[in-house]
Amino acid sequence: MPESSNQFDHNLHIDTVIAPEAPTVSGGTPKAPETPQKENKNILKKVVIGGTSVLAAGALAVGGYLMLNPSNNEPGTAPEKTPDGTSGETVTHPSFEALKIPAGLSDEAVGKMITEDIFTKWINAGASVDLVSEAVDKNVTVEDLIATKAVEQAEAQADAIFVEGWRDIPELRAVVYGDGDLTGFMEVNTKIMTNFLPAWKETGVGYTQSERFEEVRLVSSAEGERTLEIDYTNYDNSGASGTPPLDASDLARTMRITLVTTGDVEQISSIDIFPR
Repeated sequence: MPESSNQFDHNLHIDTVIAPEAPTVSGGTPKAPETPQKENKNILKKVVIGGTSVLAAGALAVGGYLMLNPSNNEPGTAPEKTPDGTSGETVTHPSFEALKIPAGLSDEAVGKMITEDIFTKWINAGASVDLVSEAVDKNVTVEDLIATKAVEQAEAQADAIFVEGWRDIPELRAVVYGDGDLTGFMEVNTKIMTNFLPAWKETGVGYTQSERFEEVRLVSSAEGERTLEIDYTNYDNSGASGTPPLDASDLARTMRITLVTTGDVEQISSIDIFPR
């Protein structure tokens, strides 16, 4: 998939002090642990997250969690649900908790849970004005805090939904850390956390993304295993947050996954995400 002119600069810098005690922020992308990776061209094509933005000078108020209004997200802007898949005026994300896939769910329930709950929470995890006060409390830069949180959140969620030993499976590893020209969930989460604060400062609404489930198809099934194709659409709240929207070519996606039953949960043993 071609790169978009609206894609965030991977070396995005926010060159301002956010609060008197707060560290200078400069965006970056955490690196995955170094291990050999096989070429894999069909997992997670580059995900466009909008255009570069910087935080205006001045103190940034801290305290309170990420507040999301369901009317703020549109395709390239607004799902009818908040990014955690629930309905309501607002939803808070005080912490990130990795979600597991219970065994015995219908194909449709699995498709909706993976897109609207698990993946949407994953990419938005940690996106909050509390990043500033947390960095001050820990005496680290916001950049370093975001990098640490992105790795911890990505690996916790991968451990919860992928089969044991996923780090040794190139296609699963690529979904988490990225691989060459492929964007992993860890990088998307990093960009959203990094660009939440500038948008919140300018508009009062932090930048977020979400996935909306569209349709699921059963490809094959056997004892303790099934393969599904899940159609979904990417959304963001670019209209409300003042952030350039996702490119139209990055909205409609199909995910082919194989799940295996392990005790009382299902885990993903293979995954392929491609445009539709």
